[in-house]
Amino acid sequence: MSGKKKPEIYAPRIPGGVITVPKLKELVQRLEKAGAKEVKLSGELIFILGEKRLSREEENNLPYPASRYEIPGVRGVKVCSATTFCNRNLQDVLGLALKLDELFYGVELPMKLTIGLAGCSRSCSEPATKDIGVIAQSQGFKVSIGGSAGFYPSIGKEFATLKTPEEVIRLVGRTIEFCKAHGRKMVRLGKLVEEKGDDFFQAFLASSESK
Repeated sequence: MSGKKKPEIYAPRIPGGVITVPKLKELVQRLEKAGAKEVKLSGELIFILGEKRLSREEENNLPYPASRYEIPGVRGVKVCSATTFCNRNLQDVLGLALKLDELFYGVELPMKLTIGLAGCSRSCSEPATKDIGVIAQSQGFKVSIGGSAGFYPSIGKEFATLKTPEEVIRLVGRTIEFCKAHGRKMVRLGKLVEEKGDDFFQAFLASSESK
């Protein structure tokens, strides 16, 4: 990591995270001229349309589908500044986050499931408050289960240390299958595991792995 040059960045302080579309366009144009190639969004990007709702045709013609927060299931994967934007990153968590999002985003479940990844123990994406949290380490990934920032906040419990991104993907997939089989509306993963017991949860993951 010591030989990797830290990227030059500019992070504008936008009060409340609210900016007009013309100001956003101006900001993008100026930074593009200054050499900016990519942007890392630390939060949601939400366009305020007033009383006008997008038609089905307008929405279908947009380059990105709308996030569906009202539908239970796997939410968009959260990740820190990660590989391209931070030299503290210990593993390619950005690539892993994009793969997890590609595989599992939108999978329907009886309840909400959140996933968060961080490239180091600074945990800028707050994985400990996600149902499944992944923190990169020098030799792999530390995974926690059962975090939540909802009505009943809790810190995820350390569950496993895995060596490869493929192992993380398998664990996430098996956990989603557990939620499909045992999930209930408004009950988060940590509560489900508590109800069923750690041994039951681990046995379910192991049986899924062997199929």
